Amino acid sequence: MFTWLLERNSFLLKLLRLDGRGDYILQDTCRGGIECLFPPLYRCKDCFTTELYCKHCTVEKHHEIPLHRIEYWNDGYFSHATLKFLGLRIQLSHACGECCYNPSPAFHDNFVVLDINGVHEVALDFCACQLAQSHAIQLLRTRWYPSTTTAPQSAATPRLLHHFHILSFESKASAFEYWQLLAHLTNNTGVSPTKDCYEALLRMIKQCWKFALFLAIDANFRLARKNVSFDVDPGLSRGWSYFVEDREFKSFLNDAGTLPQEKSTCASHSAVNLADTKNARGLAVTGVGTVDCTRHNLKRLCAIGDLQKGERYVNMDYLLFSTLQHTRDIIVLNISYNIACQWSKHIWKCMSSYPSAIHFDRTDKNVVFLVPKFHLPAHINACQIRFSYNLVKGVGRTDGEAPERGWANINPVATSTCEMGPGSRLLHRIKTAIPEYFNQMLSHERLNEVNAWKSLIERWEEDRSQPNPFEIMSKSMSQAAVRLSLSQKEASDLERGVNDSLHSDISPSILISSGMDYEDQQCHLRRDHRALSVHATDLQLAKFQERSNALQRKIAQWCTIQLLYFPSVAHLRSSDIESSIDSTQEEKPTDINLWLPSQISFSKYEWDLRRAQAFDALEDLRRHLRLRTHLYIKNVEINVSVAAERYHRAWNALSALAPSLARDAWTPELPNEFGESSGNHTLSWIWKVRGVATAGMEGEAVLSEALRVEWCRSRACANQWVEEVELLLEEMRCVSAFLAWHAAWWDEQAT
Repeated sequence: MFTWLLERNSFLLKLLRLDGRGDYILQDTCRGGIECLFPPLYRCKDCFTTELYCKHCTVEKHHEIPLHRIEYWNDGYFSHATLKFLGLRIQLSHACGECCYNPSPAFHDNFVVLDINGVHEVALDFCACQLAQSHAIQLLRTRWYPSTTTAPQSAATPRLLHHFHILSFESKASAFEYWQLLAHLTNNTGVSPTKDCYEALLRMIKQCWKFALFLAIDANFRLARKNVSFDVDPGLSRGWSYFVEDREFKSFLNDAGTLPQEKSTCASHSAVNLADTKNARGLAVTGVGTVDCTRHNLKRLCAIGDLQKGERYVNMDYLLFSTLQHTRDIIVLNISYNIACQWSKHIWKCMSSYPSAIHFDRTDKNVVFLVPKFHLPAHINACQIRFSYNLVKGVGRTDGEAPERGWANINPVATSTCEMGPGSRLLHRIKTAIPEYFNQMLSHERLNEVNAWKSLIERWEEDRSQPNPFEIMSKSMSQAAVRLSLSQKEASDLERGVNDSLHSDISPSILISSGMDYEDQQCHLRRDHRALSVHATDLQLAKFQERSNALQRKIAQWCTIQLLYFPSVAHLRSSDIESSIDSTQEEKPTDINLWLPSQISFSKYEWDLRRAQAFDALEDLRRHLRLRTHLYIKNVEINVSVAAERYHRAWNALSALAPSLARDAWTPELPNEFGESSGNHTLSWIWKVRGVATAGMEGEAVLSEALRVEWCRSRACANQWVEEVELLLEEMRCVSAFLAWHAAWWDEQAT
């Protein structure tokens, strides 16, 4: 920029020179022809040259480029002119320069063409010879898109329609804003000097986009369209390309789409449970549903349709059955949906109520329902085992989230309902997959293989009705289960006249379990306080203070009841206050020592609860470690450290209680060392801790079950990287083969 400042004056002079006649300021005759003696007063803004020509030569040079913008020298400055004004006429259905024996001028000899450089009024002659085609077809053969099919008075160039398509996605410009742009380019006033073609432009955009292959919409895509008459604004898809046939689709929905749908028995899926309550007043459309190839992020044929009241099963079923008509040769079909656990329950039974034309014969098909990887952690544990991409054969490292990837760019242009699907970057993916393939295979091979486990998982892969080897059959020792057991024991003691409670509502077990909960909340609050930035907003600080005050009140009430069971805590708490640095300030809830029994005495209740807490923490730790291995999820590292901290807290309490309760043999089942894996790639003790055996299961059987599940997971992960490499190599081969075929196809067209 500093260098440019030195040349600034020179730049200004050259630009001013371009606003004038330049080298032609002293020239009186045109250089366009040998015998041309007319003055050079005209120049083209779109041609590369800056030369000036006379009227006749300008027209001669623009017979094949009739949509260029012309200026003429108007006694001291350049003014806007048109090639029509200069005398250029455009003849359709004949070669350039060839005469038509029966030309037919456009209506009132006034035709408008929209191009990316502005709005052009042209002198257009249609061919009216005996074998001439319709006006619309003549325009299309000239590569101009007509605004109407009968007696068109305007048209648009294909590059304008493509230009607006790209601009609408990159800058989110509306059709009206684009029309304003064209008007400014024409005369820099924002008002077109010709007739207003805005409505014609809207029609051409809507019609022409139906031929393009660029739709990528998710079922939750935020689109709303007002309820308009079908006759006023008809759908144009008619079952072409990616859209279902609109009339049949809506006719079926009118007959079958009024029944309420079954609520979800898994996680609280709002898309399902609130579909019938969605506010659709005055709207014909509340969204769009689509079926994608989740491997390549491409739209499926005949697989896009409107949603009237959210993601109702009846809409999504119809779209699936519609696109499955184009997969009759497919043998293995993996169907992914974020609510697949609920949606897949009765899908084949319901198919009989749909039109016979879209019934799908699955007798020789292997159909597997899955939940996308990012959505799966929100489901219950049973769904995480049954519908996981990480545990099924043949999918490679596909994550199932293809429909979600277009959201960032597509939602701001909701009125367009279209988007280019990004292609797979195969070379980058194969460079990642091959090293990971070798690492995972080496890691799995160093685990001891058990033939019984291998045959078990192979049977399940062939027939998913067989026992699932990834499922844990033994009960896990959880705090919830122990709390229930202690409550039942206290109720039984009351029936027998034994009452250890000193409070009408709070029993000893409830007191201790509540204290442990507050202990967890203190740890969470301390972690969140450390995470608060020095630049935290007032709202963030206010929310944190609200949580802190609420915990303070709960602990204060709990401490009052604690004194009934442990009076000695009053002295300990007084000592805490006296030893604090500033005893005049109120103690923060995170600094309050709860003085649970493990710190002052012993309690059989706390022993059971702490032991369960340790097993709970280990289960959380294993779950988050699996998530970190198979799928990136925000805060997963924080969750791992929280689970580890919780385990250590439980272990320290057990260590303090053990001598008083004469519990000596508890450390082998709950060690005090952490590490995900040792140097020789053997499983860490985290995966070997025994749970609670069910009826007929001994401790070794429980241990073997845990090892089996982890071995199966390791095998599935290694196999998926093998499959990923195979899939990518096949996809790369297909791309090369297609390009070779396409090149040969073009060669054939030359003859």
